[in-house]
Amino acid sequence: MIYIKALLVGTLTLLLSIVVYVVIAIWITSRKYAALRTSGGLIGFDLRSLVYSPLFWLVAIAGFVLGAIWILRGATT
Repeated sequence: MIYIKALLVGTLTLLLSIVVYVVIAIWITSRKYAALRTSGGLIGFDLRSLVYSPLFWLVAIAGFVLGAIWILRGATT
């Protein structure tokens, strides 16, 4: 049962870390190109480019692992 709980919490933290990563990436990108936006230019953003980034996968896997370890550590104490 503890492994199922660790899997579910790991999946939840994986999804949460993906959402946080996408929000931060969009915020940083919009800040980076703020001069274009004020001059009337358009900013094109491709969400698929985030998924192909190795940093995306590192954040996603780290979120899953940290969530699962958090539950498994609590079970051993």
